[in-house]
Amino acid sequence: MFLDLTTYRLKEIANIQTGPFGSQLHQRDYIKNGTPIITVEHLGENRIIHKDLPCVSKEDKERLKKYSLIEGDIVFSRVGSVDRRAYVRKEEADWLFSGRCLRIRPYSRIIDGKYLSYYFGLDAFKKYIRGIAVGATMPSLNTSILNDVIVQIPAKSEQSIIASILSSLDDKIELNLQMNKTLEAIAQAIFNEWFVDFRFPGFDGELVNGLPKGWSQHSIESLISYNVGGDWGKEELSDDFPIKVAIIRGTDFPNIQNGDISKVPIRYIKRANLLKREIKNGDILIEISGGSNEQPTGRTIMINESILKLFDYPVVPASFCRLIRPFNFNESIFLSTFFSRFYLLGGTWEYQNQSTGISNFQFSYFIKNKKLALPKSNDLIDNFGTIVCPMVEMMGRNINQVKTLSQIRDLLLPKLMTGKIRVA
Repeated sequence: MFLDLTTYRLKEIANIQTGPFGSQLHQRDYIKNGTPIITVEHLGENRIIHKDLPCVSKEDKERLKKYSLIEGDIVFSRVGSVDRRAYVRKEEADWLFSGRCLRIRPYSRIIDGKYLSYYFGLDAFKKYIRGIAVGATMPSLNTSILNDVIVQIPAKSEQSIIASILSSLDDKIELNLQMNKTLEAIAQAIFNEWFVDFRFPGFDGELVNGLPKGWSQHSIESLISYNVGGDWGKEELSDDFPIKVAIIRGTDFPNIQNGDISKVPIRYIKRANLLKREIKNGDILIEISGGSNEQPTGRTIMINESILKLFDYPVVPASFCRLIRPFNFNESIFLSTFFSRFYLLGGTWEYQNQSTGISNFQFSYFIKNKKLALPKSNDLIDNFGTIVCPMVEMMGRNINQVKTLSQIRDLLLPKLMTGKIRVA
């Protein structure tokens, strides 16, 4: 039994507003701490991404108060990827939105904000909204276009049930991702305690030349058994390029860590290149080129079995990445934690091409010349790996579960919206 749907123009069920014009808000107005401003880059899968948010002062917040958000608003991309949107939750209330966004404020007496946001996530709606956007090179939306958008919605009670089901899946996805961030933070804390502050089990506090007795400086290269550059392959299958693979780029690292491989390119490579570059369990990928002032190179991801299971094809690094293979899995855990810590603390061994503005990580020089203080035996690294390995495995299970939950949500979304599946 299908739902009884009522047709509305969007302006009948919501108020739509464009963000501040460029003359009202400049990049020079941004500060490090203050009221966050949501830009297109912060529109995740129906959630606001709380990372690298620009902020404004109290004075600018007051000046721009007409652009404040409340819980239940929906922020839409106005230019570029015009099908991107995110629901504003309680923790994002009172934030602002940028001029590259549109704010949709549903009339709560008619429409459930969460339901409407999920409605905007339907593939059919995304295709529709891309089709009505204006501009050939840079698609864009405006309030006039959105005001006349047609939506078909059921009764408010049905909306709330559907939104509750879909949001419960998203809540579990977010919980898994938050758990992974916590586990990663624990691993970083142990690394810092043992290998930076030298407060490791059994240490008596005796230092020789600033290092625990028996420790010495080693190059990163001494922990690596094999490293190789990436490949970009070809888009078309041919006799010379017969192997279908997934190509991981630096820009894919954060998505993969969230269980999302939808944007990882599928290409074709030579058989010999697959033998050299196929990513194995325990390999580390480091982005060595393509960075900028906003996103420097050096991003790192450690690949484990759970990540490999996300893919239907063999996986290789893109040409702007480097594959690193330590001698064993414990050293992989140790070294990937070091690389992540180095990047998070703003460490950089880069040069920038002045003509293109692209940053490049000086990988070969880095692994030969960057020194690590290490004990004479591998016992402490093995102990670190033994403690952190279960965390890595749990993070992998969480990632796989995120993928499954996302698939369930995406499968249910159109069926619930059309009434093919009804829930009492």
